[in-house]
Amino acid sequence: STQIAGGAQGLLDEISISGQTLIGELKDGRVTESVFHPEKGGLPVHDPRTLRVANVEESRALVLAALENKLGAARDIVALNAGAAIYVADKAPTLEDGVEIAFETIKSGAARAKLDEFARFTQQFAK
Repeated sequence: STQIAGGAQGLLDEISISGQTLIGELKDGRVTESVFHPEKGGLPVHDPRTLRVANVEESRALVLAALENKLGAARDIVALNAGAAIYVADKAPTLEDGVEIAFETIKSGAARAKLDEFARFTQQFAK
């Protein structure tokens, strides 16, 4: 399966937590189009301005908050788009199921642990 997604409000090139997302999907040689809304995935609608950052430190804090399961827009957009990746990789039967798996992975600490593992791995190249 392959997906192309774009926030209907034209602000994001990923599945939006701020409103509708237009999704084109190629699966089994057939293209389908659909509209996804965060509420369909059980998520609240967030103001996209809550994801804006001014510098690297703010960006890091937002990512870590999401992976530490802190409620908010950052966690929800990470889970939503990770869930889409899980679905496209055929690890979940629906996008909504993929989002549920993503939330479980965040809640368990496995997502943060994977980030920490990746950071340790990349540090060997900084020397």
